[in-house]
Amino acid sequence: MSDKIDKIKDREEIIDEEYIPQPEAEEEEPQYKPSTMKIVFGILMILIYFAMGYALLFTNFFAVTIQIDWLRYLFGCVFAVYGLWRGYRQFFNKN
Repeated sequence: MSDKIDKIKDREEIIDEEYIPQPEAEEEEPQYKPSTMKIVFGILMILIYFAMGYALLFTNFFAVTIQIDWLRYLFGCVFAVYGLWRGYRQFFNKN
């Protein structure tokens, strides 16, 4: 009877040693590198948003089209803030 118990214990030790789950090496996520065209397009759009904000806020270029001054100023602020947001995402947000 003790032989059977010894054999079972030996098997359990072998099984335990063979099938111990090993911690898997953590795979690093590949860094996303945007293409040059996306970077140029992003910078161009930032400049366009700032130019629209400037034109709406400080020039009379849209005074004929948008005759309500507060609406023109509102859109100018929205364009400027969105340009800031895109600039932040373009240069500081590394996704």
